[in-house]
Amino acid sequence: MNSEPARPMLDWLTSHPVWQSFSENYEQEIKLNELQAERISTFIRKLESANIEQATILAGLPQYYKNTLEITEPSEKVTPITEQAVETGVDKHQTIQFIYSPLAQMFLPHSETGELLFSRSNGMAEIHWVSKNGIPYGVAPRLLFFYIFSMAKKYKIKEVPLGKSMSALMRDIGVTPVSGKKGNVARYTEQLKRLSTSFITLEYQQSADNDMQHLKIQNCKIFKETNLWFDPEYKKSASASVILDDEFYESLMKSAVPLELNAIRALKDSALALDIYTFLTYRSNKSTRRPIPWQGLADQFGSGYDNLKNFKLKFNKQLELVKKVWPECKAETSSAGLHMKDTKPHIESTLR
Repeated sequence: MNSEPARPMLDWLTSHPVWQSFSENYEQEIKLNELQAERISTFIRKLESANIEQATILAGLPQYYKNTLEITEPSEKVTPITEQAVETGVDKHQTIQFIYSPLAQMFLPHSETGELLFSRSNGMAEIHWVSKNGIPYGVAPRLLFFYIFSMAKKYKIKEVPLGKSMSALMRDIGVTPVSGKKGNVARYTEQLKRLSTSFITLEYQQSADNDMQHLKIQNCKIFKETNLWFDPEYKKSASASVILDDEFYESLMKSAVPLELNAIRALKDSALALDIYTFLTYRSNKSTRRPIPWQGLADQFGSGYDNLKNFKLKFNKQLELVKKVWPECKAETSSAGLHMKDTKPHIESTLR
């Protein structure tokens, strides 16, 4: 790789007021290679295109700059999820992502339900989804949530830019866009629309020492506003964005689970594999004496499986792929269910 920076990109970056302010206040000497300058410039341009204030961009720049320093060469392309892809297709540098912690415990369906209401349970907790456009399902809403929540958490912004087209957004989340009737662009657009009209209700039951039951109900609106690409009057030069609801944003800042981007990219063809990885990351460092029974796992993960036996087979197959991406994971299954053993988190976050 040529170590000389591309002058037009570097000149644009060094003349930008946000970068100049950052450079003047940074304690160490800053040296960038071509790819690093391109990544930082893209970051600034995306936020600017969504009309994010310069002060907000500047606040998120230090952490983004530190992450960018780990990038020394172009990322290796991750191939579709096969055993060979898991073994060979994962980049070496780590990039952190985030998911809202309740969504790391109870999951969206894997296939179309045809319903406007969907519920999941995890022990004494339940989640209920409502969307007038249909319940989000499959890989798409999971990848979209990872991206949106990560941008919000990393850069402390409520308004998250989505780019100038769905195809551009899909590339950002690691998916190759394909247009046309048999393509995936329309599907991702539809799933984003469903997410944008979703409301969730969280129910938690707790038992006190005196056998009294406590029920906590939390109603959440995820997005306060969404600007997509549907309006024919919408200017081509404008950028789409979502604005997180104020209360949801505060909850996300306090309760987000860190995930490893390259693991997500390697598992992105399976909603169940993403769910297992997300859940095990959430539960790392939390061993259990008793296994989580298979029926409990089906209530938490299962969606559209004919019977419990079929679910077990699919779960075990995807768990093996997760453990190839994350070899240190010590979770195991038996006829009794899922055994959780103390495991170091796959990636740790210092963000507050």
